Amino acid sequence: MINISELIGDPDFTQPNGVQIKRTTYTIQNHMPVTTESTLKKVGIITIANDIELDMTDEADLTTEAINVFTYDPLYVTSRDLDGTNRFSDIVIFEGNEYKVMKVLDDTQYGFSRATCVKIKQDVM
Repeated sequence: MINISELIGDPDFTQPNGVQIKRTTYTIQNHMPVTTESTLKKVGIITIANDIELDMTDEADLTTEAINVFTYDPLYVTSRDLDGTNRFSDIVIFEGNEYKVMKVLDDTQYGFSRATCVKIKQDVM
């Protein structure tokens, strides 16, 4: 069996400049969210999760791209931690595009975590 945690830091597989992540937390003040954004770099591997999915509707042809991000520590989806910290889903920046973390497989007991991220739609007009 392959130990994925050994591959994450291996220079043959890991992203050369690290995995860039935008992390946003928020608090509610006067009934409005106040956000705090930070940028992180983590050691990790990015792979294509699936082929481009195409959905043809009357309004437009919609495509969806997804990536898998393997890191030592889990990335976050929109949630509230036990300590009361509110988080929006992490955003992974890959090849100049932003991908929102949609699902996390937390296998840190085996030394790694896998996040499935979907490309954020960009306006073309």
